[in-house]
Amino acid sequence: AVDNIITAGTIRSGDKIKRHRRILNITEISKTWKDDPTKHMKDIVEYNHRTGKWKVNFSTSKTIRRISEMKCQSLHKTRKSIEIRSKIKKYLVSASKKNPKLISAKYVVASNNKFIQLASRNSNYNKVYREWKKWLRSVV
Repeated sequence: AVDNIITAGTIRSGDKIKRHRRILNITEISKTWKDDPTKHMKDIVEYNHRTGKWKVNFSTSKTIRRISEMKCQSLHKTRKSIEIRSKIKKYLVSASKKNPKLISAKYVVASNNKFIQLASRNSNYNKVYREWKKWLRSVV
């Protein structure tokens, strides 16, 4: 069995006073340890403060492998699915600055359902994303 630890914190860019809350890393820890759990911990996502980007290492993740197996898909396809879902969430958050209802439970659930519906008919995630954006514009 595997657990994940998600670490969040505030970061500051340079000498600016304003701080931003970010997920700093996602660590996977195997439940098979006996003496020292740190020997069974792996960061699968790490935030780079300098670049403002995440370094992702899904290849050794038991969690991602388990998701792939449950969905009967390759690790590559699972990674692409996670990336496009992340892109959708970012778009919703960005668009919610003009229309706050977009991050309400109603729209987030509808958005997830639409993604699943589109992805079940098309394996090209870029096309799925374009169709999803078209759908979102039509419902707002």
